[in-house]
Amino acid sequence: MTTEELAEAEEWASMPFDTEELALILGLRPEQLRLALDDPDNALGNAVKRGRLLAKAELFKKIKTLSNQGSGPAQLMLKNLLARVEL
Repeated sequence: MTTEELAEAEEWASMPFDTEELALILGLRPEQLRLALDDPDNALGNAVKRGRLLAKAELFKKIKTLSNQGSGPAQLMLKNLLARVEL
């Protein structure tokens, strides 16, 4: 895949699509995308993983900002998120 195609895959992967939906958007069969995701050296798989991770990071950042501004629901979300990850 070209650099542009990988960037596009990363961008689509940052949206809340499951693997099957994402594969259809990218013009792949779902099993092709699953194989790419299972291969740590596959550029497409890594672009998709990066897109999904960056989307999560952006969401966590927004929750943290709202939490720091005193939002009770955001503070609870952040507490629950932090409990799930080992720091």
